[in-house]
Amino acid sequence: MKQKVEWLIKFIFLFVIVTIPVRLQAQVCGGSGGSAFITPSTSNVDILVLYAYFPSGGTSGTENIPSFANTVTLHQEDYYDEMSYNTHHVEVEVFDPNAGDAFETDNSRSYYYGHSSSSGINELNTEILDKAWAEDNTVFNNVDAVYIFYGGNVFSGGTAVARLSHNSSHFSGCGALIEWGSWGNDEEKVHKWHMAHEYGHLLSPDGTSGKRVYDQYNNQPSGIYNIMHYQHFNVTQPMAAFNLMYLGWIQSSWILEIDPDDSGDQSQTVTIKDTRLNPGSGYNVARIQLPGSTNEHFIIENRQGTGSDAYLSSGGEGLIIWHMSKSYSSYNFNGNMDVEIATAIGANGEDWLDNGVGSGEARGFITDFFNDYRSDFAPWTNPSTESGRRYSGSHSFTDLGILNIDVSSSNVIFDFAENAPPGPPQNFTILNRTSDGQHPILQWDANTEPDLDHYAIYRGEQETKADPINWFSSPAATTANTTWTDPIVTINSSFTNRIHYRITAVDDANNESAYSNSSYVNSFPFSKPNNKDTDITESLPTQIRLHPNYPNPFNPETQIRLELPQAGEVKLTVFNITGVEIRRLHSGTLAAGYHTFSWDGRDDRGLQVTSGIYFYRFEAKAAWDREAAFAKIGKMTLMR
Repeated sequence: MKQKVEWLIKFIFLFVIVTIPVRLQAQVCGGSGGSAFITPSTSNVDILVLYAYFPSGGTSGTENIPSFANTVTLHQEDYYDEMSYNTHHVEVEVFDPNAGDAFETDNSRSYYYGHSSSSGINELNTEILDKAWAEDNTVFNNVDAVYIFYGGNVFSGGTAVARLSHNSSHFSGCGALIEWGSWGNDEEKVHKWHMAHEYGHLLSPDGTSGKRVYDQYNNQPSGIYNIMHYQHFNVTQPMAAFNLMYLGWIQSSWILEIDPDDSGDQSQTVTIKDTRLNPGSGYNVARIQLPGSTNEHFIIENRQGTGSDAYLSSGGEGLIIWHMSKSYSSYNFNGNMDVEIATAIGANGEDWLDNGVGSGEARGFITDFFNDYRSDFAPWTNPSTESGRRYSGSHSFTDLGILNIDVSSSNVIFDFAENAPPGPPQNFTILNRTSDGQHPILQWDANTEPDLDHYAIYRGEQETKADPINWFSSPAATTANTTWTDPIVTINSSFTNRIHYRITAVDDANNESAYSNSSYVNSFPFSKPNNKDTDITESLPTQIRLHPNYPNPFNPETQIRLELPQAGEVKLTVFNITGVEIRRLHSGTLAAGYHTFSWDGRDDRGLQVTSGIYFYRFEAKAAWDREAAFAKIGKMTLMR
């Protein structure tokens, strides 16, 4: 009996030893041939790379496996480690049984030539897979995907395909076939991109073959700054944030969800970390639900030129704002997504994401236009929150704004406003600036915001051109037109006294824009009031208000305007980005009226502070009701 048991144990042991080598591949790759896929939640995926060449009709010099083959495999591994935040590991090995020789096909290139689904390509793949197995019948053990690189054009169209159709009985997992040897000096870069790109085709977030990262046959997602975009084949671009969200590699806790329909917030300051930095605290992506839609939104990601997109860093840093119209599973390249803004920050203000891009780019336009609004994405910018460059769906969110876009270290900071103020009027001029004896005629371009209500004209006075301008705090007039003639001022070029003008735009919610440029005429002096903070023509304000500082960014000084309908206790302070108070501009009782305070970029000790982002806080308690408190924060940028 004892001998029978020992014999049975030995038999089982030998059976296990014999059967383990013939297991085909780990079960992380579903389907077979053209319907295969890999799930992004898989921890480890093993890829085998085979090289083959044609005895005739191919590209010369492809009989040997390229010297950079192992470098390419390391690139693939590092790339997906980075894209998945070290949750999805790809291990790649080149099959090299003959000391660097590629597999030679049985027939010439023309014999197999055709589309990837044709019988010729099927026969070719089967032949190479069988030859590899014949060299080493364990070669496909624990392999999840096989890439076959062919030297020379074997397709009737295209240069690669993630459909390894074949009839080999030795392998049944995922795969891709790719041309090589025809890209000259860029061959190594193209190898890297092709491998990352074709692997992207195989990823399937929901475990079915129908929803891959991008599938040209099923209109799945693509876009610039995504490995699936053909325009930049010689650079392995980082995946777009929406791809990483779709795959689950950017987790929900790293996404700041903003829903203007439900939040009730008038505005909030948002900080987005570099998409490529490992997450810890804070947000890597912001997703803004657009009013009136259940599935349309902006996805905002921060690009700092690190990690896989480090080659971009010479141009600058900023946000990419994607305008998406559908759920992730049905994004398609042609009409349902749009890059609204590539960046609002760059070297000398240029839009660095478009540098060097040719006319065939996927986004459908060559340059992002910002006019004079490079730090804003709002109803008045071009492109605007109101209209997509590619996406043309119906929508109405006239007041949405992403404003004051700025960079601090590896973070991009912006103000999100549900009810964004209008843009400052543009191209303001005085038509008859030197016409003695006439009243100044002011003119500016019309704003395009549909909720615009009127314009406000502000005066200022300067005794000589060397003196500071004393801007009067309340408007000299308001108008719905884009021209205005000052009925009080008369031009007289013999006077050194100057009367200055600047314009703001005001919407129907009483949101006021920043100032336009200013212009002046020489004229008689005004009879100055005792209180320089009160305009000669003003009446008391009707509500407590804090206006945006102007100018912003500034150097060396900026002005902060506020309004009080009645006297009260007021505190106006400046603090840095860490929340430390550095300057108290006012603390105490303030009379009713319009008030302007200046900050010269110095702290309470009189020392100059460094360039950067600062905040100002206005707190008021009405003298008649100290429980009725008001507080608001503004953001400003000092640029020395």
